[in-house]
Amino acid sequence: MKLVYVAGPYRAETREGVAQNVAAARHVGQLCVRKGWFPVLPTVNTAHFDHDFPGLADDQYWLDGTMELMRRCDAVVLVDGWQYSSGALAEIEEARKLGLKVYLSSNLLPQLQKVSA
Repeated sequence: MKLVYVAGPYRAETREGVAQNVAAARHVGQLCVRKGWFPVLPTVNTAHFDHDFPGLADDQYWLDGTMELMRRCDAVVLVDGWQYSSGALAEIEEARKLGLKVYLSSNLLPQLQKVSA
């Protein structure tokens, strides 16, 4: 089984904006499943935890945790708007250091059998 990390914007000025970013990541995750990958969706996994637990953990806690998730994946696929996300940009930089393939959109993500062959 190959894991693909879905990276894109999470933060927004409003909780509704965050919800839109989570929905966009979820959509990309669904496309990954259709292509045979197992998606790792940090924005879906901990959606709104930063709002639900204010003061419990700082922003760096969430960034460190999601970065560790990405390190355990086989590839990274980006959600539209990644260019404007400081978190996604840092994840791309780390992924490239690790030698992980970074797909700029779900359209470029190959079918899994093409990757595994």
